Amino acid sequence: MKKALAMMLALLLSVLAGCGAAGTAPPSPEPTPVPTVPVQEYAESDPITVTVTPVELTEEEQEIAYLSSRIGDEVHVYNLEADGEIKGAVATVFSLVDGAWEHHTVSVGFDPAEGRFSVVSSGLADGATVNFTTPSGALSSAGAPGFEPPDAGFYLYGALGRSVTAQTGQNIPVAVQIFDNYDPETDSGEVVSADPEGFYNPEIFEGLDNVYVLCLCFLSEENPPLAQ
Repeated sequence: MKKALAMMLALLLSVLAGCGAAGTAPPSPEPTPVPTVPVQEYAESDPITVTVTPVELTEEEQEIAYLSSRIGDEVHVYNLEADGEIKGAVATVFSLVDGAWEHHTVSVGFDPAEGRFSVVSSGLADGATVNFTTPSGALSSAGAPGFEPPDAGFYLYGALGRSVTAQTGQNIPVAVQIFDNYDPETDSGEVVSADPEGFYNPEIFEGLDNVYVLCLCFLSEENPPLAQ
């Protein structure tokens, strides 16, 4: 009986000691919220690897691109490689809201052709056209919708500058448009990078209210479910 009482007393003291320690310990810091980057758009059951690589056009190709586009259009050409069959693609413009990406336009689905493709735009606010061509010359084209541009003193537009490898079902940023009101030539305290890869690191756009990124998401399955 005495032994049992001693054990109960020891247990009680250990609980009280634990409560006392909890009362004097500093509160745990609040976890820093991590921006939600919608990289994984669709949950494919068997994703394949895709690589998007910018293509540097020859003078002749630049001339053809210039003649076939509207004045002021930006034309950027990429190669698309995949280790399997691509059955579809989706184009979406995202906007940065409170440090997190949100769908800003409806998603446009289309049938790509593996190989070289181009993104044509005079600015994402005006919309963009994605043209896929195959070695045989077949063309598959889709238009990403535009939107009402915010009031701003200027805007920057940039395209993807290096190869990006991802899985089907994931968003790949190919173009960015940034609107703001300061003068980039005189306001040296501000740093802006018109780099679509900021989609993966949205903190580089901190302090900017109007940032839009065009993403392409390639699919190896028909109608996969949205990622949770």
